[in-house]
Amino acid sequence: MTQLRTGVPQQSVAREVGRLERAGVVVTTTVGSAKTIGIIPMLDVAFRDRSDVFEVFVFGSWASRFHGEAGEPPNDVDVAVVSPTLTRFDLAADRLDLEARSGLAVNLFVLEPWNDRLDELRSGSVPVFARVAA
Repeated sequence: MTQLRTGVPQQSVAREVGRLERAGVVVTTTVGSAKTIGIIPMLDVAFRDRSDVFEVFVFGSWASRFHGEAGEPPNDVDVAVVSPTLTRFDLAADRLDLEARSGLAVNLFVLEPWNDRLDELRSGSVPVFARVAA
């Protein structure tokens, strides 16, 4: 039985990925004989190299299903983009590209790093990345 770096058998991982896909939490794409999994890597690629983006995380019902909370499959993905300078209008093209590639409705919420609701939104979220202050 093949085990991944996590020490979990590949069949177990494949079964859980299938369950997450059926629940609408992840989208998989077959590339040759391998699968790439969903919105989190897409968000990382879309925003990690932008110096004006300090943090990205997914919250709301998608994050709840990702963490195993029972419920209906999410209708969309709520994404927090933390930036001191950007607005949601600045990221409109990024949102459309993410929707086209993932097949999911993506709601981008752009928040300043000093926003009072950040801690609340981070609770139960799925982190994509956060920059460490130098």
